[in-house]
Amino acid sequence: MNWARNLRAAGVATLTVNRRPEAVAARELPQAEAAAFFRETLTPYVGHVPMGRWILGSMLGAREIFTDPDGAAQHHPVFELGPRPSGGSSAETAQPA
Repeated sequence: MNWARNLRAAGVATLTVNRRPEAVAARELPQAEAAAFFRETLTPYVGHVPMGRWILGSMLGAREIFTDPDGAAQHHPVFELGPRPSGGSSAETAQPA
């Protein structure tokens, strides 16, 4: 998971949606918050998406997010993304909120 290591190190990224780049700041959630996200947000959402559980569980190999969110949080990183503050160096903007 080089993307996760890179995001941890930089604390910032650029997402491109519809060819429009957007600078974001990233904060990695602690394991307890990641488990709560899996349990309270991701699982209910994916349950309403046709074939969502199958895609996440079978294709992406993350079935334990449904069966053991606490265990899954130990090896599936979760990042909260938000607007990157303007100005300053990337080291300054990488500080968690």
